[in-house]
Amino acid sequence: MSAESSDSFEVVCRLRPCCQSQENVLYLDDEHVRIVTPSDKIVKASPESLFKFGHVFDGDATQKSVFKRTCENVIKKLLHGENGLLFTYGVTCSGKTHTISGTKQDSGILPRVVDVLFNSIPKLADKCIFTIKEKNVVTANPFDRALYNYNNLIKERSYVEMQKLSLLYHDQQLESLKIKVMDKGEISAIFISYMELYNQQVFDLFDEEGSARKDLRTDSFGTLYCENLIEHEVSCTAEVLAYFNKAQERRKTAQTALNDTSSRSHSIFTVRLVKGIASNYAVGQASITQSQLFLVDLAGSERAKRTNACKERLNEANAINNSLLTLRRCFDALRNNQTKKNKILPPYRENKLTLLFKSFFEGKGSIKMIVCINPREEDFEENIHVLGFAEVSQEVELCSKDKTESCKPISMINGNNYSRHDIVAWHKEAETIFKSQEYGLIKSLTSQLNSRVWEICKEAREHILVQLCEKDLLALKFDALEEEKEDILALSQECKTRINEYELEKKKYKMSVDKLEQEYQDLVLKQQESTTLLKAEPKESKSSNVKLPPVLGSFRQRPQSRELNSTLNVRKRVEMFNKLAGAQSKENMNDGPSTKRALVGKSYTSCNQPYLKSKSTTANIARPKWN
Repeated sequence: MSAESSDSFEVVCRLRPCCQSQENVLYLDDEHVRIVTPSDKIVKASPESLFKFGHVFDGDATQKSVFKRTCENVIKKLLHGENGLLFTYGVTCSGKTHTISGTKQDSGILPRVVDVLFNSIPKLADKCIFTIKEKNVVTANPFDRALYNYNNLIKERSYVEMQKLSLLYHDQQLESLKIKVMDKGEISAIFISYMELYNQQVFDLFDEEGSARKDLRTDSFGTLYCENLIEHEVSCTAEVLAYFNKAQERRKTAQTALNDTSSRSHSIFTVRLVKGIASNYAVGQASITQSQLFLVDLAGSERAKRTNACKERLNEANAINNSLLTLRRCFDALRNNQTKKNKILPPYRENKLTLLFKSFFEGKGSIKMIVCINPREEDFEENIHVLGFAEVSQEVELCSKDKTESCKPISMINGNNYSRHDIVAWHKEAETIFKSQEYGLIKSLTSQLNSRVWEICKEAREHILVQLCEKDLLALKFDALEEEKEDILALSQECKTRINEYELEKKKYKMSVDKLEQEYQDLVLKQQESTTLLKAEPKESKSSNVKLPPVLGSFRQRPQSRELNSTLNVRKRVEMFNKLAGAQSKENMNDGPSTKRALVGKSYTSCNQPYLKSKSTTANIARPKWN
């Protein structure tokens, strides 16, 4: 392989840390690994096989060392305007995702690439200066239009949420490397997109709904792109990590017998670098160039027999294996076309993964392939196939095409053909205009105007940022007041309920008090009446003596009075008779005892019955019945 081809396409190998007693892939030096056949395996090849790569990382290699060796040259080419492709390849659970994304404590290739890019850009354009339109075309906006777009952008809820989320990553230090290759007169912008290839369908991982399938299209330069894919313009590494980690939650993963978080899709993270020449903060449309870096985390090849896959997992494994098989066939076809006369058309269109890689296979950019190996004995058969494919693929020489085609000014590669005579005439006319005093004055005034416009835009932007901060603060205060208002309303409602209960109790108590007061008034009245009656009794007794004769007169007219009168008459007669009898007895005392006894007996006998009658009558009179 030639030096130029080696620079355009390189394969490196990384071994995952493993217990030495279980290793069957051994690290020999920076370029060689050896695979040892386990004793229980029977293979046609020799017991030991040696494989050579551009570089080999052992199990102790750090993320930083892997990044520096594989990505520094790729970033340099990206800054120069050349497209790049970096992808990881290997069996499941071999460390591919860890190599690309890493962890928060130990970042992988993707965060470090972005960090070095921001370190290396001399002047970052303000957001919304550049816009990506349909058909993968990038344009520069006038300052007023850029400011208008920015004002609309900062009002979007999703943008505000991601800005808040990016604050979590501001303290994360990744790379201090700075590559100085860009002209200081250039301003740049970075756009990112993230998609996944799941079951031969393309989905946008930046799409919060994520249900819409995307289509692949080819732009006017022959570059394949995904239609209607969301691209975010970013201004720092923290913002990139916020978008990336949020999108990672939407990626398809599942648990298998070999991996608890096995990737069920190929993920493709794209970094687009847009550059333009700035003249007094004015960007010329003709000077705009763009280049892209694709960071691909391929899903691991797996055997259904080992993963115990069934139904949905089995369909996913078939889709993954088919795409990787098509990739291998494309490499085989390219290698065949280099050595044999009978050319074979690489099957790019049989799979969307290879269709995305097509432009790189045709020489429109550089390729870095990182082969990830899990050196445990259980993966022996898969490792043989992976190492064999990776080693053979290094023999492929990419087609020699103009790799800087993508960085040519858009006006020169838009397909228009002009004669040399026209171009020379325009050049002379332009020189004449540029040398005139009027053009110098216009240029000076334009420069002053652009500077003033730029200052106004900066002031307006700073004012908008201040207003946004105040708006966020007011929103927080408003939310706090809303919560306090709800608490007060709840407390007020509770107070109203208790007041109503107290009002009901108050009414009951008032009725009870009114009843007691009424009873008290009645008792007072009765007491007053009793007192009045007691005071009036002596007077009534006196008046009763005066009124007694009339009362007696009325009493005499009643039947009881008549009986009483008859009884009294009888008593009077008896008393008169007894008196007479007494007088008679005195007269006869001198006559003798016999006469006396006769008289006495007569008086008793004669008086016995009337006396008894009067006694009973008296008893009856003692209880008269008044009408």
